[in-house]
Amino acid sequence: MRFWEIDAVRGVAVILMIVFHVLFDLYYFGKITLNSSFLYFFPR
Repeated sequence: MRFWEIDAVRGVAVILMIVFHVLFDLYYFGKITLNSSFLYFFPR
């Protein structure tokens, strides 16, 4: 028996992990600046 709540939380965690890594890669390659705005505080 699976709990849909746990699956939903895991799904959100995977989506947030993908977003974090995309933002990290964009910052690493110099495409965006994370020192200001929402993007600085999002991964913290």
